[in-house]
Amino acid sequence: TETATAHAKEAGSRLKQLVRNYGAVGVGVYGGIYVGTLGLLYGLVDSHVIAAGDAISMLKSTGLDNFVDISSMNPKTGDFALAWILTKFTEPLRLVLAVSITPPIARAIGWAPPKADTDPEADEKASSSSTSSSSSSSSSSS
Repeated sequence: TETATAHAKEAGSRLKQLVRNYGAVGVGVYGGIYVGTLGLLYGLVDSHVIAAGDAISMLKSTGLDNFVDISSMNPKTGDFALAWILTKFTEPLRLVLAVSITPPIARAIGWAPPKADTDPEADEKASSSSTSSSSSSSSSSS
């Protein structure tokens, strides 16, 4: 459980950094991935492509029947609840995808933060190449 807590904190900090660096674009990309994943999983559960059996009995096994009267639940609602739970399990993949595709999307729509804030390695490479080119030009002019 300690490692799970550490992973959750790390994921939370990565999401906060995404929002801090890219603002509305980061939130939009992450939200779009979330809604897309939820919709895809709901479609797969509803069409029985994901052979989850009876979604309502699966939800009962999670102990949800202690909080909600599952026996009177519409089967479509059970399918949606199951898709939502499955979507929660995809969190690490969705976060990695959002962190990796947000910068190019932000640049494409003109909302990217200054380059120094997003990629310190690129700045380091640029400054080292300009230093080496200036030193080589000074040695060639001597």
